[in-house]
Amino acid sequence: MSIKTLVKFLSKEKIKQELDQLLSYLTKKEKEVVIKRYGINGEEITTLAAIGDKMSLTRERIRQIQVQAIKKLQRAVKSSDILLLNEQISDFIEASGGIVNEEDLFKYVDEIFPDDLSSIKNEILLITEFDKDIRHEHNKVDFRPHFRSKKIKFRQIKETSYLAIKALKAEKNVISKDELCQHIQDKYSDTYDLNDNQTIIASLKLDRRLRDHGDCFSLLAWRHVNPRTLFDKIVFVLNEKNKPMHFRDIADAMVQKSLRKKNSSIQAIHNELIGNSMFVLIGRGTYALKDWGYKEGTVSEVIESILAEEGPLSLNDLTEKVLQRRKVKEVTVQVNLNSKKEIFKKNSDGHYELA
Repeated sequence: MSIKTLVKFLSKEKIKQELDQLLSYLTKKEKEVVIKRYGINGEEITTLAAIGDKMSLTRERIRQIQVQAIKKLQRAVKSSDILLLNEQISDFIEASGGIVNEEDLFKYVDEIFPDDLSSIKNEILLITEFDKDIRHEHNKVDFRPHFRSKKIKFRQIKETSYLAIKALKAEKNVISKDELCQHIQDKYSDTYDLNDNQTIIASLKLDRRLRDHGDCFSLLAWRHVNPRTLFDKIVFVLNEKNKPMHFRDIADAMVQKSLRKKNSSIQAIHNELIGNSMFVLIGRGTYALKDWGYKEGTVSEVIESILAEEGPLSLNDLTEKVLQRRKVKEVTVQVNLNSKKEIFKKNSDGHYELA
């Protein structure tokens, strides 16, 4: 059935009506467990133990009732229009490499239906349980909640992530998706083949320890590619441009990289540049990283430092070295040399040296 037809038949109210009809096949106890366990009909999602306490049953017994109820609903759904929704969701999961995180699934469902389905999110989660070919994995410490085809085991996803993380730690830098997929296929050849890149990438997107950069992955903990603090973000932008930048240009670049909101304070960025010794002011509002060899101080102090380190230099050589440390006009170097005769002098070779 087309998506257009699906929308016509399954509005938000229709979904709720169909689900209520399916729940009527359950016993009173089964229905109560399902409603509380999945948080439908406005209820909060409740743990097995909490439901057991209320019903004076053990946690394990509540789990058994839940499993029994879902099996009944899986049989009953075959005569329900809700089956159309499950078929659509199943097709979407298969088309996504057999794995879809919860957030992406709900974005897809929202695209199908004109109604706002946020109020029946839990009902849709329950409906996915009616499809025997879909597995719903709840939230884990390292992995996002997701749906997957039953042919894909969770241990496969964990092994895929393990191999990716091991490769990234060895490389100590981002790795392209194509390279990572090839590496995982080589190490995990019994499971993956050349047609499984989509499944591999979908698996890696579930791992909270990884960062998806579009064409490559990195470890989330790496500050040089995943800046966290304001200092990190400024360093990230400067290193990417690999040249001194005006503080306003740094702020604009951070917006482009989604490292700051457009309306957030530019002054905070400027204050960090002023207050942190890792940044050197080399021109009006223009900053560089100290690690690049730039020195603090006036132009005259920079010239003095260079001559102390290098010895006598021609005007051209001295100017070139000053411009490597300061963003000034060439004439500014000449002016400082001529106006500071108590510090600088010309020797018999016409080179400048300390007086």
